[in-house]
Amino acid sequence: AASADGKIKDEASLSFERASELPERKVYVDGKRRVIVDGRPFFPLGLFSSVLRPPVVKAYAKGPFNCVMPYHAPTEKQMDNCHANGIKVIYAINKTYAGWRSAPKGVKTEADEIKWIENRMKYVKGHPAMLAWYLADELAVSYVPRLAKRREWLSEMDPDHPTFACYN
Repeated sequence: AASADGKIKDEASLSFERASELPERKVYVDGKRRVIVDGRPFFPLGLFSSVLRPPVVKAYAKGPFNCVMPYHAPTEKQMDNCHANGIKVIYAINKTYAGWRSAPKGVKTEADEIKWIENRMKYVKGHPAMLAWYLADELAVSYVPRLAKRREWLSEMDPDHPTFACYN
């Protein structure tokens, strides 16, 4: 991150490995940067949303949208409704970092974070509306090591869904 005068305030880096061959997965990004869902190309055209009430999701489905990235972690019922309307979900766990200003109630430690995510994973991981995990939205750079750890853990727990993080 840089200050207004252009001086570096903070920096972090992440490592990655290139796979020589991709395993079969429900959702992945191929070598041409296309999202593939159930073996078929899927062009995600979506929007951010703070509301997933049935009439709102129905209105999204009447437009050109096929996915949504909610600002909150949808309930199973909301996921079911999205699926019924042909809407995929980029599932928000971006606020589940202990110490972060908007962490869910009861999330005080990294162990609490995992427990909170695992409780949602029970219905999300195999849900037909699930597209990807939304891991971070403008977290402080000091959280990057935890973000990397979470991405690794999620890749092990749910290899069928990619992860997404937003940093400007």
